[in-house]
Amino acid sequence: MKIVKVKCNGTDQHINEIDLDKVLKRDWILKGVRSSKPAEHASKYMDIPERIVLSCKLCTGKVILTREQIKKTLESH
Repeated sequence: MKIVKVKCNGTDQHINEIDLDKVLKRDWILKGVRSSKPAEHASKYMDIPERIVLSCKLCTGKVILTREQIKKTLESH
């Protein structure tokens, strides 16, 4: 489990703990049914997007993860 702490952009700047394993995990959908068994040739994680925007867990603000933040966290573990 790789956790990164990021402040939201709301007025209170809450610190959110984001689990990168969950955020970057690829979901496979086949004919509207979620598959728990991805194709053998697929990598565990999809290409890292430039940024990921999530909702703050404590307010209506947004939490923005950049590619650089994600790479630094993945390299440090």
